[in-house]
Amino acid sequence: MQDQGTAATDVRAAVLSAAVIGGVAGAALGAHRGRRGVGLGGLTGAVALAASEAVAQRRPGEQ
Repeated sequence: MQDQGTAATDVRAAVLSAAVIGGVAGAALGAHRGRRGVGLGGLTGAVALAASEAVAQRRPGEQ
């Protein structure tokens, strides 16, 4: 069993990695719309994937 500090670090790492992946995916999808599309797509992708990962990590009892 993990202590509280290690578990919190694992959740943060999972959310951060999801944000990076979402940001890259969003930037790739918005690339054909110019710089603004890349920026907005990257930001939107990062926020959406990080939020979904945070919710998934908070569900108790599911592994």
